[in-house]
Amino acid sequence: MYLLSEKGRPCYVGRVGLTDRSRRAGKRFSNFQTRLKGHAAARHESGTYAYARTVRTLQRRGVELLGTRKENCADPEFMDEFRRQCERVRGMGCQAVVITDNRLSAVFEIYAAAALGLHHQTFAVS
Repeated sequence: MYLLSEKGRPCYVGRVGLTDRSRRAGKRFSNFQTRLKGHAAARHESGTYAYARTVRTLQRRGVELLGTRKENCADPEFMDEFRRQCERVRGMGCQAVVITDNRLSAVFEIYAAAALGLHHQTFAVS
């Protein structure tokens, strides 16, 4: 489990291990270092947290999004903001706690996000 925070404020809770993402990639377990790097990569198949931040930022500005993630990432305006958000995520603090049981880890991710007030977060629980 890991927590990304900005200026001491919790922003995102994530986990590594046996996740939907690692299964879809044909791997058994996701790696902590790879997962953190992936949050800050501005590609249509990566940057999960930065992508969500980008969508929320542009929606608040009244920008109409194109629909699919692939379509949004083909839009230069979207990608400019996506890169800015990836840079912001790279600058965040990170704390981790080891939970070796995958089921407990999945439940704790949801609990931690709720307890920290991260209501905008979505989960891919496996």
